[in-house]
Amino acid sequence: MRRWLVLTLALVAAPAAASVQSSLVYRIDVTGTVENGLAPYIARGLSEAEAAGADAVYLDIDTPGGRVDAA
Repeated sequence: MRRWLVLTLALVAAPAAASVQSSLVYRIDVTGTVENGLAPYIARGLSEAEAAGADAVYLDIDTPGGRVDAA
């Protein structure tokens, strides 16, 4: 009986383990005061991520704010 239970669990778990895929995620760090150079920096990071075929982009934003016209 125990052998059948182990075999059944192994057969059920095998497809789930085989379907795991890794994803390419780009991280763009945004720190400090928001200034005019921020937009080109983010645009360059997004372009690099797209060229590399990234599945997602993660923006890590830690800023107190800054210039309204730069945002």
